[in-house]
Amino acid sequence: TSGTLLIPANTRLEGVPGTGYAAGGGDYLSGSCLYWVGATGGTVLSFFDATLSEVRGVNIHGASKSGLVGVLFSSDNAPASKTNLLEGFQIYSCGAYQVDGYGVKIGSGVSNTQADTTRLIRGEIVNCDTGISIFGSNAGYQTVIEQIAIVGHRRGIELITVGNARISECDFGGQ
Repeated sequence: TSGTLLIPANTRLEGVPGTGYAAGGGDYLSGSCLYWVGATGGTVLSFFDATLSEVRGVNIHGASKSGLVGVLFSSDNAPASKTNLLEGFQIYSCGAYQVDGYGVKIGSGVSNTQADTTRLIRGEIVNCDTGISIFGSNAGYQTVIEQIAIVGHRRGIELITVGNARISECDFGGQ
């Protein structure tokens, strides 16, 4: 893809999961894959102003483009983005090696970018500068991050202005 795939409210996108790094398969392009062919910067998959949307079994490859965000959960509060799910996912190479890129970003760092009750379940993030970032004055309230493997990162999970998030059963493989 060369442009952002926007997930609207009340949407369900079901892909076919790839073999993945954590499963020992290492084939980052298997399954349902969104491969970034656009310029540096930008976002591959965006839950902007989305509510009650689900994406499962999707593989994202960022082609090592700097400044790239694999998945963004954010809003301008018109309406707020909340109660969204990303499950059974794989995200690879968002950002040049250790230079500005995010596997998953919840909130955008701008005030009033609400993205509450986001759920990230059973996934892996490989070779992204930052695995997961929760950043925003209203981002991340009651967010659940569960069973996520983060490998080859500079920052595994970055928590900036977070309210009441739960992180469990995650694996940080390091650089």
